[in-house]
Amino acid sequence: MLTLGWSDGNSFVPLAFSLLSSEKAENRSHDMDPSMDRRTAGYHRRRESMSKATVVLFDLLSQAQAAGVKRRILLFDSGFAFPSTIVRAVGEAMTVICMLKGMKTVTYLVEGKRLTLPQIYATVRKRRGRAKILASVRVEVGTTAQGQGVAAKIVFVGDRNRSKQWLALLCTDTTLSDEEVIRLYGKRWDIEVGAKLEVFSFECESPPTASGLIFNCIQPWRHDMDVA
Repeated sequence: MLTLGWSDGNSFVPLAFSLLSSEKAENRSHDMDPSMDRRTAGYHRRRESMSKATVVLFDLLSQAQAAGVKRRILLFDSGFAFPSTIVRAVGEAMTVICMLKGMKTVTYLVEGKRLTLPQIYATVRKRRGRAKILASVRVEVGTTAQGQGVAAKIVFVGDRNRSKQWLALLCTDTTLSDEEVIRLYGKRWDIEVGAKLEVFSFECESPPTASGLIFNCIQPWRHDMDVA
């Protein structure tokens, strides 16, 4: 289930949700009845359930905006952190702060070169000593429909659970300090608390896996639940 919520840094309020299955037929336990009336809400719900989470996300954001919810900063974890998602969010006048993960198919433009996240970390100059913030670098994520480049900064921090590993955060507002990027991303953990509340409220057999995003005070997350 993909849920969109609002937060002011202290409170978390769910706003909208979408029950998602999978766009791949082999991953669905049951297919939709082809004779179902396409005018019904049930049909549209089932069609939506087979869409990508990154696509449904913007439908939920549009619903929130239509309801008068203001948005400024969009936070999400690495499950949503694809260049196309980031570029689209920036095109809709939102600042994106998200966790990144190293993928061979995802590259960023750094000083005229296309590099993967591990390659960027290998080439960037690190701070000396046992600094919590290891390094930061300016990159270009992609281009808008108008052909304008989307600038961002990537902040590398030490993984406190694995001393030899690192984590990477991306922010499309390059004027924010490294410390402020880390502080704002920390607000995303409101999503985890919201997920735990859902486990309690719906009496789930197993806790949902939460990944999410908050935009200045809105956050969506996706989780799979087994409801008793």
